[in-house]
This record gives sequence, structure tokens and C-alpha cells, in this order.
Amino acid sequence: MDQCLAKPPPELKVSKLQYVNVTVNGNKAVALCDSGSQIPVVSSRLLDVGDDDKMGTVNLQGVVGDAVTVPFMSVSVKLSGDEKCEQVMEELQLLCVVVDLSSSSHYVI
Repeated sequence: MDQCLAKPPPELKVSKLQYVNVTVNGNKAVALCDSGSQIPVVSSRLLDVGDDDKMGTVNLQGVVGDAVTVPFMSVSVKLSGDEKCEQVMEELQLLCVVVDLSSSSHYVI
């Protein structure tokens, strides 16, 4: 009688997340390097977002949950952390969305 032999489960490989030290509009922060995102997401704790700063709004959809409407704006970003890095790279204007990451409705974005 032939026996069914179970195949071993496929090996799961999880890549380590990559982070970089940055300065956003003069505020030091740690950024997640996410090459798969369609638009950069910045925490509202790093920015004062006034109506004059907004370039409009965008509907942002996370993996689960409802889409949220968030402001779209330009920020200054620069690598930071050590003197060599800060001397090599100048500030870069970056279009991003600003999200209250401490809000329970946004935790999966």
C-alpha cells in the first residue's frame, strides 16, 4: 500500500527592515526605507500642518480598514546621523502625505 508522504513546509524568509536617520523640516527622525510604497507617509508629530502648507488631500488606503483623507504637502528631507552623511547630501524637497500615526484608525498604513 502506498503511503502519502507530506512535503516539508516551504522555508519562510523574512527580510530585516531597513531604517535611516533623517531630518524632516528640521526635526530629526528615523525613517523606514519602504521601496514598495506609492507615496511617502510622514507622522504629523514631525510637522505643523497649516492650511497654507497643504497642497491638497489624498485618500490613503492601508492594507486593511477604510481609506482616510489626509493632507498632501511638500517637506524638506535630509539624511542625518553623522557628519559625513550630513555634508554629502543637501536637503531634498519631497511630496508626501501627513498622517496622525498615533490614531487607532491609521495604525496599519
